[in-house]
Amino acid sequence: MKTRDFTAVSASSGKSRHVNRKSGGGPSLMVALLGAACVLGVFAGLALLYHVQ
Repeated sequence: MKTRDFTAVSASSGKSRHVNRKSGGGPSLMVALLGAACVLGVFAGLALLYHVQ
């Protein structure tokens, strides 16, 4: 068999959803604060594990 014998499936023919974002261009303030809280939580957890040793 050759490659041309197979049917090609385009990437856009799946069940992909297109999410409309705000026209601001960047992440919203709540998303930025949530990300910062997650990063601080990870570092706090690592510091706690370091001090428990």
